[in-house]
Amino acid sequence: MHDSDVDRLMELSDSLPDFGVYNLVVQDYVANLQFMISGYLDWTLNYTGRYTTGGHAVSDMREIIT
Repeated sequence: MHDSDVDRLMELSDSLPDFGVYNLVVQDYVANLQFMISGYLDWTLNYTGRYTTGGHAVSDMREIIT
């Protein structure tokens, strides 16, 4: 489900309609959504064990913070 949502976001971002004077604002917003998705993926893969067997985000963050 996630992958299809990301694929759809990419399709939409490649074919945005004309928003007139708001074109740059909308393009920046879409770019920031993409940065957020990529940042979250980086965090989950490199800084937590949340998506490993038995993993949980809270215990991973406790180790980083302390």
